[in-house]
Amino acid sequence: MSLIDENVNSIEENPSRFCFENITHGLLNQTWCETTVSKRFVFPCVNPCRNNDGTFTMRRCEIINGIPTWSKIYNPCNYPNLSNLTTFLSSANNQFSTNTLNYVSAYIKNQNAILTELDVELTANILENASHQPTKIEHKESFFSVINSLLYANQSVFKSSRNFGSTDKIIKSTDNFVIGLSEETESYSINLTNVAFELIEPQTNSKEDYFNINFNNVVVKIPVDILNTSMLTTFKSNNLFLEGNVVSDIVDLKVLGVTQILNNTISIYLPVDPLIEVNCSFWRFEGEVGNWSIDGVETIRLSDDLVECRTNHLTAFVLLGISDRIFENLSETNQIILQIISTILCSFSLIGLIIIFITCFFIKKWYRKRINTMQISAVITLEIILIFLNDVITIIDGLFCKFFGITMHYLVLVKFVVMFFIARRQFENFVTVLTSRNRSRNFLITTFIAFSIPIIIVGISAGIFPDHYNSGDVNFCYPKSEAFIYFLIIPIASILVANIIIFSLVMFKISGSISRDKKQKILQTKLAVMLFFMLGLTWIFSVLSHVVQTLWVQLALIYTFAILSPLQGFVIFVFAIVFDSDAKTFWLDCWNKLKYSPLDVENTKNTTSTAILMSSVTKSEDDN
Repeated sequence: MSLIDENVNSIEENPSRFCFENITHGLLNQTWCETTVSKRFVFPCVNPCRNNDGTFTMRRCEIINGIPTWSKIYNPCNYPNLSNLTTFLSSANNQFSTNTLNYVSAYIKNQNAILTELDVELTANILENASHQPTKIEHKESFFSVINSLLYANQSVFKSSRNFGSTDKIIKSTDNFVIGLSEETESYSINLTNVAFELIEPQTNSKEDYFNINFNNVVVKIPVDILNTSMLTTFKSNNLFLEGNVVSDIVDLKVLGVTQILNNTISIYLPVDPLIEVNCSFWRFEGEVGNWSIDGVETIRLSDDLVECRTNHLTAFVLLGISDRIFENLSETNQIILQIISTILCSFSLIGLIIIFITCFFIKKWYRKRINTMQISAVITLEIILIFLNDVITIIDGLFCKFFGITMHYLVLVKFVVMFFIARRQFENFVTVLTSRNRSRNFLITTFIAFSIPIIIVGISAGIFPDHYNSGDVNFCYPKSEAFIYFLIIPIASILVANIIIFSLVMFKISGSISRDKKQKILQTKLAVMLFFMLGLTWIFSVLSHVVQTLWVQLALIYTFAILSPLQGFVIFVFAIVFDSDAKTFWLDCWNKLKYSPLDVENTKNTTSTAILMSSVTKSEDDN
């Protein structure tokens, strides 16, 4: 990300919390409108610019030495490269007229128009401008038509737009517009594909305690003590509220003149899928980005297909499905932290696995006794590469997303089946002391089983639940719901149980046969660590996180799993390379050649006690 050092405008003696309008000079004279202090980037309000690589000119208003100050310009454009749609929206953003909203809606409806983050931001500004117009009634159809057209855009665009505050700006502009509209007319109704709105002047007699609004499959019960003009906006698309597992329409309720906490409760009745467990949630504007919260909202399951959300304040409400994947239910902060941890540790594992493959290529003797290590290393490598690909490219729901999710599902199951056969060999080596006379044939049979059984499991899962492999709210194509529980968690849990039993028997046998001196205890501990990772026992923490109900225990288990599981490849590298005499000699030789110094052959040929013990772990792989 490049920077321009000039064009930095400090606002001296400005006691407020915003940066004044600023004009920067260059190939284009760009105007930066008055902006409040924020961590978000903003685009120029006049002459926005987009590079060929897709980046936009942007900057932010921040506090420097206690003074609101414009930052440097990020991603400066060498020349403007805007689409016709962006050019039009930029013009409409600065010259609002009676027909502006109609033109905007027509442009966005164009099937050839592909919206960008800048387009969403410009449209949000236009809607915000419309919400501040002195009269709303003449713009009512066109206002909702723009929102309806905008919500057809790809979800990935809205995910990026959240970081610029564009989606929250649209939500707030809608609230302001409908409140202003309610002051101009007593009734109005519109029902479009992605958004619907009902404005009603309630009528009731003194004997009734509540007034009911029934609109678009949603029923709202309002106490008579706040009886006034009511506004009910229903968003049928989740694109503006991209957080959580939304399983219902989003209902935004407003009552004219009511902004405070209510003395009595209101009730919103929402239809729901009988098979889904849900929580009622409301949209809370807090910090930089809005989010769903369950605080102060009561969820009452009235029947299999109807839920009552009871609360004492007015905002947008929704039903959020309680996900089978615990990660999807975490806060955004925890999700970001876990993703950072996973990325860093996966990088260590990937580097270690690459070193293993290089060693395999140059040392055939080492490879022949480490065939199973190579198997599991290859599967883990493919798994990490796919995870990294998911982080750098946007995978849209569809055929490719399903293929990606099915592939990830298959690789995880193959890894666990391979780990089961590794566990079985350790059982034969240390507990039963069996030696197969035809190891090559056994290896071929186990390899065939390890790569074929997962095909059957994944094939059944994808055939029954093809839609359960979409990206969902965490933008990761992976099995979810029933596919996740029945065809991933249950097979993994079954293999884990077997591996735990084998691990316990092996460690019991080792602890009874090795002397109790300090050196041997260290070797025993190293063996336990290696088997713990090689047999995939780190997944115990993931399985337990789906069993326990205590939130802090669940979070601790998730973090433990997030730290240990990505290290599997790195631990395999440590025991296969660092603790192996042949591999260590090879890499020390390479290092000394790079340094142009003689290699101390005697030192590199010393085989550590650890390597001797590790050789017994892999002896069943020799001579294949």
